Amino acid sequence: MLTKKQNHFYEIIINYYKKNHTLPNINTIKKITNYKSYNSLHKYLNILEKNNYLKYNHEKKEISYLKGMINNNHILKIPYIDQEKYFQIEDSLLKKDEDYYIFKVADNNLNNLGINKNNLVIIEKSKIYANNDIVLIKQKNKYHLYKCQKKDEFIRLINDIKSINIITTNILIGKVVLIIKSSI
Repeated sequence: MLTKKQNHFYEIIINYYKKNHTLPNINTIKKITNYKSYNSLHKYLNILEKNNYLKYNHEKKEISYLKGMINNNHILKIPYIDQEKYFQIEDSLLKKDEDYYIFKVADNNLNNLGINKNNLVIIEKSKIYANNDIVLIKQKNKYHLYKCQKKDEFIRLINDIKSINIITTNILIGKVVLIIKSSI
């Protein structure tokens, strides 16, 4: 249970999110709460985190998760692959305690599976794959989506353009768990 001050601090963060549709970083929190000391901010953030109201990334100095925002669900802040920006989504759409990335599809190589250029796909970081999973790989510093076909000791990766066989899963980043269709 939060104290009145702690609850007020939390409400300020929620109201900021409702108005701006983004989760604040430490400098923004300092500004909107009018606190002078970062120590006070960290004290409140740690209490809220301990009580599962939010998750605060101490390294990046920003909130990555906020409880109770949409239909009483939580908001997850998912990083884009190799970018310093994030996508926010209700956690009810994803499994808890998994690592996720957002990837913007750059081509139409998986049109036959309904994944088109400019769609966003949520990637669950994983090294375990099943037949027909759609996987993201990194090869020569570029990312590509493929359909996965396991066969004996190797994995066959297929898209509309080409297929490749791999033995190691080192180039695999993760598997697609959600497709967000683009209106562009």
